[in-house]
Amino acid sequence: MLSSFRLLLSLHDGLILLGKLLLHLVEACIFFKASYPISSNSKPQ
Repeated sequence: MLSSFRLLLSLHDGLILLGKLLLHLVEACIFFKASYPISSNSKPQ
């Protein structure tokens, strides 16, 4: 009983960690796209 609870807790922590990592990845991607536009012909306003 206790071992399954501990496993669930570690899984929950892992999901939180994965979520934070994904969020940072998305933020980095948005920042990169904002800093360096993909299309070279479009001029930044």
